[in-house]
Amino acid sequence: MRRTPSLIAAVLLAALTVSGCSSADDGASEEPPPASASTTSTPADPPSPPAGGSVTELTVDPGAVTGRCAVPTPEILKGNDLAFDGVVDSIDGGLVTLRPTAVYAGEVADTVTVQAPSAELQALLAAVSFEPGGRYLVAAQDDRIALCTLSAPWTQELADTYEQAFGTPQ
Repeated sequence: MRRTPSLIAAVLLAALTVSGCSSADDGASEEPPPASASTTSTPADPPSPPAGGSVTELTVDPGAVTGRCAVPTPEILKGNDLAFDGVVDSIDGGLVTLRPTAVYAGEVADTVTVQAPSAELQALLAAVSFEPGGRYLVAAQDDRIALCTLSAPWTQELADTYEQAFGTPQ
């Protein structure tokens, strides 16, 4: 069967189009993108810190979408300047308030607030889905929460990875 140049060109064009739909970046680092400080909604009244306490505010970037996440490793976690173990005290609108119970890295206030990731971001980048009363390991860089299961519900396996990255929590 004889193939015409236009048929071959059409097949090549289709192959290039399909390969361009991949969410993986050529030569991209396996480290997940950090979230950014921009958010689309703001709570009316931020939570009040406990008497004499302070608040650390973290956000996520709804535009930080690559569709690919690496398995959490100590090496990837070390890229974060803040890491803690905490419990969700409340969720008001999209604002999650956590009470840190142990600090692995950085200076964490008595209360930490996080603008919760959208459901779309949770599904696409394995962003943490906070639940009231839940225990979480949270990592952040420059006040932006780490995505791709680097910030996630507490498991012994993830806690061990945090400890390998940062040492014993305080």
